[in-house]
Amino acid sequence: MIYHEKINITVKFFKSPIIYEYYENLFRTRNYGAERAAEIYPVLREEALNSLKGVLTFEEIELLMKILNSSIDRFELSKEIFIQKFKEMMKVHTSLTPEDKEMARLIVEKIGKMNFYEAVVLSEWLCTYQSYSETYKGQKKHKISLIKYAERLL
Repeated sequence: MIYHEKINITVKFFKSPIIYEYYENLFRTRNYGAERAAEIYPVLREEALNSLKGVLTFEEIELLMKILNSSIDRFELSKEIFIQKFKEMMKVHTSLTPEDKEMARLIVEKIGKMNFYEAVVLSEWLCTYQSYSETYKGQKKHKISLIKYAERLL
């Protein structure tokens, strides 16, 4: 038996005029386009995460989270912007050791070698981890440990 559950999704087009224009121009309605995107994204996300398995070490993931911690409110729609944000946030972290800085350089190099989709999904994957600690409708979600969450990519 297939259980049909309806989920209402709100897409905030003001955050990305490009996506608004995409849905407006390519689909019969913006809602229809958003439905198609919601249906296919899990498949594409899993494919990208599978291709990222083993690319980063846990220490690199941990450093990514440390550096981007305060700025991961939305995922990035560009590999270049993701790298730029990471480099800019590194400047704020004045306590980085020389070893951390070298590891950060390697992270940037690894992200640079990713294809567009892998980099965007990695950005979203980091953002999703951050969302576990946010309060939603007055309730704080149970936060999963980073090591447990990172197992997906190790």
